[in-house]
Amino acid sequence: MLDSVRMQISVFVRRKSSVCVYLLLLVFVIINFLINVISNLKIQYVTQMPDYAKMLVLSDWSVAGRLLMEFYPLLVIIPTSCAYLTDRDSGIGTYIRSRTGGRKYWYGKLIAVFAVTFVIFTLPFFLESVLGVLSFSPDSRGDSSGFNFFSTAEEEKYYFLSSLYARSRFLYVTVNILLFGVISGIFAVFNCSVTAIFNFKYKAFAYFPIFVILVLLSVAGRISGVGFTDYFSVIKMFGTESKDYYFWLLFLIMIAVLSVIFTEFRIRKEDMR
Repeated sequence: MLDSVRMQISVFVRRKSSVCVYLLLLVFVIINFLINVISNLKIQYVTQMPDYAKMLVLSDWSVAGRLLMEFYPLLVIIPTSCAYLTDRDSGIGTYIRSRTGGRKYWYGKLIAVFAVTFVIFTLPFFLESVLGVLSFSPDSRGDSSGFNFFSTAEEEKYYFLSSLYARSRFLYVTVNILLFGVISGIFAVFNCSVTAIFNFKYKAFAYFPIFVILVLLSVAGRISGVGFTDYFSVIKMFGTESKDYYFWLLFLIMIAVLSVIFTEFRIRKEDMR
């Protein structure tokens, strides 16, 4: 299994799609960081500067973050969406299966897809968090909303993991980045498993499964007024809109289980040949 995972990770990290998405996320992080530096230069008192955590890309207050989230359903699948189809067309899949066996190949692929996606969607934001800690004062407790201290303090109790935020902003950000990476990895794994079971002829279809699901959930939530079905609500930090973590937890568990079911179906189908 480890040989299968190692070989497939090696293939993923060499693909232009993985490198491009990683670099794009770095660009978002760098631009957002520079915007924050310029904004803080205009503020006279440290205590009036926004909390560094609330200026990060994954914060609900970040303009760069909102733009990134619009493209997130597509970005999250680009690095690995064509994983199986590329293996099929290039012959790499046949080679790896001959070395490891069909079952280890498929489960190695799911692990590799999760690992690569997790790294791509966490490292740039860890870098931004460290830059924020090093560049901005720990005494900065302002809020981008412009509301007074008591209003923002009242609002903070509604944040996800608010008690952790009160104890350590850096730890709060770290946990949220890790969760973002895990969620992104699960989305990518599901997308990969769907492409495997349907064996699309054209690679363009490999970008549709999780992209369509997330967009439909988002649109349905906005139309119905039930905001918690919007992926924005569960991914971004500091949002105070309607959230239902049980819904998203069940949704993530469901697509993870479906990913295993689809993979088992594919393995048995190949074994019957």
